[in-house]
Amino acid sequence: MSVAGVLVLPEDPPGGSEGPSSRLLAQVVAELVGMGLRVFVPPAADLPPGLPPLLADTRRVASVAMWLRSQEAAGPIVVVALGDGGRLLPALALSQRAAGRLINGYVLVDSRAPAPAMDWPDAPVTWIATGVGEGVEADGALPARLRGFEVAELRDPAEAAAAALAAIVARKAGLPLAGAT
Repeated sequence: MSVAGVLVLPEDPPGGSEGPSSRLLAQVVAELVGMGLRVFVPPAADLPPGLPPLLADTRRVASVAMWLRSQEAAGPIVVVALGDGGRLLPALALSQRAAGRLINGYVLVDSRAPAPAMDWPDAPVTWIATGVGEGVEADGALPARLRGFEVAELRDPAEAAAAALAAIVARKAGLPLAGAT
């Protein structure tokens, strides 16, 4: 099943335009667009300062869900979460089910896996460490494997990691890849 596009949840708080995660994000988006995929990168939610983290996460999920609805992304999507964006996935999945939108898969990039929930994950999950972002525990692959996630550790330079990450997302999106059998 092909997808309507790829939703990319950047790190929160944003790493800034010069951070390694931001450069990786820009490279991955360029690769995915070059493959013919529609890529959705929501704007940062307008949150008041000092908001408790749980409430901030709730408002961020609502903001992403409303923004995605405004983009008219009909059909299934693949969700890519960078860094701290991974913790939003269970709530975002619930919002997309409520909107009647299927999710074909999740890709966690330099992110800790969210706590298990009865209804998440509802699609295959790939956990990726690029060595580009910050804050990923060195032993993050073990919990991902124990939960049955596909695990990839991309220790190449940023450009090679971006290309490999884009290929993983494209595979989840159902795109045929050159050289694939």
